Amino acid sequence: MPGFLAPGSSGHEVKVLQASLRFLLGARISVDGYYGPKTAHWVRRFQAARGLETSGSCDLVTWYALAREISPRERHLQILLPWSLLQVREGENVLRAYPLERPLAGLTPGVTWLDFLPRNRKGPYVLKLGSGASVALEPGGNKRGRLCCTAVKVEPGDFFPLLERRMPVLINPLRYRPGRLRLPQNLTLTELAEWAGISLKRLQETLEDTKEGVFVPVSRPFWPAFWGRPLQGPEEWVSCLPYLEGVVLSPELTKVWAPYVRKWRLLALTVSSGQAPPRPAGGNGWCLVPAGPEALFTLSPVPGKQTRAKGLVQGLILPNAEAAAAIPSAALNLDWYAVPVGTSTSSQLTFLRHHLHPQRLLLAAGGEEAQAAARLAKEEGLGGLLLTSCPPDDTWVRVWLDL
Repeated sequence: MPGFLAPGSSGHEVKVLQASLRFLLGARISVDGYYGPKTAHWVRRFQAARGLETSGSCDLVTWYALAREISPRERHLQILLPWSLLQVREGENVLRAYPLERPLAGLTPGVTWLDFLPRNRKGPYVLKLGSGASVALEPGGNKRGRLCCTAVKVEPGDFFPLLERRMPVLINPLRYRPGRLRLPQNLTLTELAEWAGISLKRLQETLEDTKEGVFVPVSRPFWPAFWGRPLQGPEEWVSCLPYLEGVVLSPELTKVWAPYVRKWRLLALTVSSGQAPPRPAGGNGWCLVPAGPEALFTLSPVPGKQTRAKGLVQGLILPNAEAAAAIPSAALNLDWYAVPVGTSTSSQLTFLRHHLHPQRLLLAAGGEEAQAAARLAKEEGLGGLLLTSCPPDDTWVRVWLDL
């Protein structure tokens, strides 16, 4: 999070703050991501009740005071979108961790409960939450060769016995640094890395052997999201496809790319430009490319509950960093935002952090700029890259992983 949140701030962290105040104090405020007078009023009430300075701004002391109170002691689920992890926890102890395979849509930060446990059966499972959202689970690989839209791959025999009816579920909790995970014995390093949901490199660097057992921090970096925005057929992109999360396609390229989207299980977003509201013409969602900041008004009614229920991925490509200030509040919870790397100085990235969650922000770069863009995105803690042309080699991937 930024150094502090104050009246006038907006973005994902403000939503977490508002949802936490509603849970702890019963605050009558909307979780809209805007730090207005009502949010400041309830922050002052929280600060006064805990003996903190009643400034109305959420500084780090207030933030961590909220964090200590909101994490339940009993067994609960945590969905950590910044680390792309699903965890089963008891207080500070992590019983099991699973990496998210896809961004989860339709989840708002805060506290809810597990409303439905799937029965033992073959095929995909779905966890239904009290907020009306659901999380798709997949017990195995995608053997049918269809586009895999499941969010989490689990082993049912290890996962479901840990769940309880009506257990609390925390989504993006304030406790930003997850606890340590005790590793089982008699597993290889590769098996341990898969079990913990982290990379083998991170496991080797953070492994801690103590008298109490072998531990490793569970914090897993946000998935490196590499997207492509091709302006031509897929022939030039073949070497890059294994690294891509998805592609942003103009309507006329949808049919040409369809076989490659199915083969590589890519998410396909349809480009929507001009003054028309975004409407996917097929694929997994839409991506608005506004002609100017004034065109962002089309996002005012988006995303609606009906749209989110379909599991569509939603993106926005901004012409420059300053356009972030014109994004309507209804569109502050899209899956991805992109801004050209040439317009992204350190001061502009600081400006963007006040409007957008940095780990949902992509840097748009051409093939020749990919290496420098990967280094900048990694150093700034951004979500990844949007490639406008295929890079000449995979150096940009190595830069990302090495950092």
